[in-house]
Amino acid sequence: MKRYGRLFQVLWATVLCCAVLFSFGFTGKEDSFQIVSWNIKSGNDMLYRQERFFNNKDFDIAFLQEVAENTLRTRYKSCLDAFAGNRYEKAFTETVKMDMGSYGTGMLSRYPIQSVTTYPLPGAYGAENRVMTRITVLIDGKEVALYNVHLSYESDVLRKEQIAYAAEIFRSDPVSYKILAGDFNVKSFEEYAPFSDFLMVNTEETPFETYRKEDWQSRFLDNVIYTDTLLAVKTEMIESDLSDHNPLCVTFVFAPQETDF
Repeated sequence: MKRYGRLFQVLWATVLCCAVLFSFGFTGKEDSFQIVSWNIKSGNDMLYRQERFFNNKDFDIAFLQEVAENTLRTRYKSCLDAFAGNRYEKAFTETVKMDMGSYGTGMLSRYPIQSVTTYPLPGAYGAENRVMTRITVLIDGKEVALYNVHLSYESDVLRKEQIAYAAEIFRSDPVSYKILAGDFNVKSFEEYAPFSDFLMVNTEETPFETYRKEDWQSRFLDNVIYTDTLLAVKTEMIESDLSDHNPLCVTFVFAPQETDF
């Protein structure tokens, strides 16, 4: 029954997508915004190549994990500064201090960031804390809440608690337009069950093997979860050797409301 429910959600989203494209015409950038979720592995000793790759893309919002800020691995440079340049506003959440610098998650937005909130997730394994960062932006006059996560891989029990807690925060957010993206470190799609009320792009029906190594039970670690007030009109995984994760990119449009017809 859960599989049929998921298929119905996908089919319904497809119908709505066709409706919005037919009604308004999908003419490109002015009708949409593109997000990317990418675990950059602290620059992976090739920050310059990552920076060049990122700057050659046209992302509007970036959800980044394993971000190193002024650490030995990045030769004391900032990953966020390298990616942001003068094009993006940025929000960084430290999860551990490292090499006289910081390590954590980061978000970039071409839209002005209205607010930043950090939610500690249950437990911490070793020195690293696990958090969920929320920013809000205005897109076409609509408030959009954006959440970024990088969950524990060390403990299945702890990760289950983190997913349940993150899902509850996401569900209770009163903002109509919401996106949650990141590296979930799941071992199976069943771990996403607490998000069954929402849509997601990386599923059993539409799988994306974002993790490039074979040392984990699953390669479907990265995901983008969103409310049905948004339509994912294009999803793409970019094969890249710049990290041990491939970037997962989604182009969104706002779902038409009854008054739009």
